[in-house]
Amino acid sequence: MKYLLTLLLLGLGLNLRAQLIIPKPSAVYASYFGEMITHPGLKIGANYEWKNWEKEAKKSVIVNRLNLNPSVGFFYHNKYQTGIFILPEFTYSKTNDKGNYIEYGIGLGYLSTIIPKTFTVTDNGDIKKTISGHHYLLTNYSITLGKDLHVTYYRPFRIFAKPQFLLALPNFPNATGYFALELGLTYQFIDL
Repeated sequence: MKYLLTLLLLGLGLNLRAQLIIPKPSAVYASYFGEMITHPGLKIGANYEWKNWEKEAKKSVIVNRLNLNPSVGFFYHNKYQTGIFILPEFTYSKTNDKGNYIEYGIGLGYLSTIIPKTFTVTDNGDIKKTISGHHYLLTNYSITLGKDLHVTYYRPFRIFAKPQFLLALPNFPNATGYFALELGLTYQFIDL
């Protein structure tokens, strides 16, 4: 029954997209998501441009953008936990006329962790393997450095490196911080 309900909700979501209730993203991206850098993971998402404007600077033009970037991802910490998250982010970026850009972001989402090899004692004293994990409110703060290849090479891609700090609430004693590094590629829906 739960699979039927999932398929029904997925079909409803596709139908809503088909009727243009959900706007088309300006770009999609995929990245390596390394929690504490070495615990591997993956993150995928979309960029929805909210506003952009140009500003004259010394001998160049700076393009400023405000974006909403919803994403989903996971990371794997061997013998400790697997984290799965949904993380929408608001970002502000500045791109110069050479295609170099910097982006500042803040996000608020959800993190669920799964802890392997967890056991429980039943009422009659038997030891039984179980699935355990935690649920958190997740925030992140990031700075992205990247190159927009459309500006100089007329290619619809951006490459980026994005160090970030994530804070999971509540946890023992109050919160748990994670440092993560994203290395990724963005595909932009632009006319060449």
